[in-house]
Amino acid sequence: MTERKLVALLVEDEEFLKELLADYMSKKLGLSVRTAVDGQDGYDQIRAQKPDILLTDVTMPNMTGDTLLEKLVSDGIRIPTLVITAGDTTRESARAIYFSHRMYTEEQLHRLKLPIQHTIEEQIAYMNKAPITTISRHAIVRYERDLGFTTIIKPDVIDYLQRRINQLKELLDASHDFQS
Repeated sequence: MTERKLVALLVEDEEFLKELLADYMSKKLGLSVRTAVDGQDGYDQIRAQKPDILLTDVTMPNMTGDTLLEKLVSDGIRIPTLVITAGDTTRESARAIYFSHRMYTEEQLHRLKLPIQHTIEEQIAYMNKAPITTISRHAIVRYERDLGFTTIIKPDVIDYLQRRINQLKELLDASHDFQS
């Protein structure tokens, strides 16, 4: 029996970054990659055919990543999600990460070593005090914040993306919570 390739939806408006990430995820991580140009396109694609993994930018035209994730959570759609952004800690990026964490059960958050923030304000406070560049000491802090355009070519960031995708693959294998 042939193992099915996991499908990732990459929602990113910057064409160069979208092509770079899609190529990397396809060739190096073995994912089948679909792309969307903005949050609305991503939302429409998810409604038509839910992917296994979602990667979304925050700042995009038509519908931002945080609004996309808020709509998915509101609709009861749960997809393992990574947030990618070149921006600094903003309310929108904190909202995106807050809603991306709502895609998981508390057990899954613990398994992924993601901090549980109960409000958007707690998420903002956590992100503002968290060191951006520490990876070995605080792997849970490194997460979505460092996957932006200006740092994507750094080898440790690529390694980090690969580790997180592999964690999501394991989570999908171990759980039926994300099944449609």
